[in-house]
Amino acid sequence: MHALTNFVDSLEVPGLTKSALVDMLIEQMGLNGREAVELVEGFFELILDRLSKGEDVKLAGFGNFEVHHKKERPGRNPRTGEGVQISPRRVVKFSAGPKFMQRMANKQLAAELSIPKVGSELLHPEVKQSRRASTRSEEARQPAGL
Repeated sequence: MHALTNFVDSLEVPGLTKSALVDMLIEQMGLNGREAVELVEGFFELILDRLSKGEDVKLAGFGNFEVHHKKERPGRNPRTGEGVQISPRRVVKFSAGPKFMQRMANKQLAAELSIPKVGSELLHPEVKQSRRASTRSEEARQPAGL
């Protein structure tokens, strides 16, 4: 799974796309192109099918997609200011799960602290040596007279 994360991080596209998912499955899991496309399309089709039937979709460790029914309500045309009636409709809302939120908080904290990545581990701020201390020789670090 770590290899998939590295692959996603190395993508040059601004966001994760279906075609990038297909490429990942081909490269990292050894699926052929047809199988990878069918898997990705099938996954999203299943989610869309359930949501269109009014069912919620819960993905453990990620979050929930919940269908909400909005009633008819009065609105206003922002250009003309004219009052209009907004028709009833269904909308999907995403609620991030606890693991998702924890991971986002850790990435946000790392970005705020400007903690550099080294391999797959993050360095703790107190572990980093200053540039000045790391360039001095061992003799220069010893107190005089020793």
